[in-house]
Amino acid sequence: MKLKTVLILLCIGIASLTACGKKKTEEPQPEPAPAVEEAQEPVEETPEIVEEVVAETAKPAEPLSPEDALTEYITARITDHYLKTDIDKIDIGEDLGTEEEGDYVALIYLTWNVKNKPEMTEQMLQMYSDDMAASLALDHPEVQAAALFWEVPYLNASTSKWSYRRKDGGMYMDDKVLGF
Repeated sequence: MKLKTVLILLCIGIASLTACGKKKTEEPQPEPAPAVEEAQEPVEETPEIVEEVVAETAKPAEPLSPEDALTEYITARITDHYLKTDIDKIDIGEDLGTEEEGDYVALIYLTWNVKNKPEMTEQMLQMYSDDMAASLALDHPEVQAAALFWEVPYLNASTSKWSYRRKDGGMYMDDKVLGF
């Protein structure tokens, strides 16, 4: 038993000497190079340079055409309010069916990327189409007609269409064709 105890103590002693005796040495770090200051030539501000810079920064943004303004409005409405809807194309053209100059027709091509039953899909597309027509009626009196063309890939369907015409200050559904 004494032999066992001596061997155990001997092993503990050897282990403690080998583990505790080592000291970590750090490698010397190189000293950072002193900062070098670059000599810069002073820039002389002449009145011509100042006027040129001011003229370039003070240019007013070019106003959008009515077609571009409508396209931006429709894009923002869809992006902000219609979930899982991709804009394929937006065409704004003159409404040749009216005598007034500056009347427009909006043709909006969209893809709806939601997996729903056909009945629910129809209700959602009806709601989105009605919303677009109502918002155009309120915010853009120059839009006399709008048609929304919907693709629904999940239903492997052909294009569905909701069309609206302005009447009595609002937009009313003119036609609806389901492709599913």
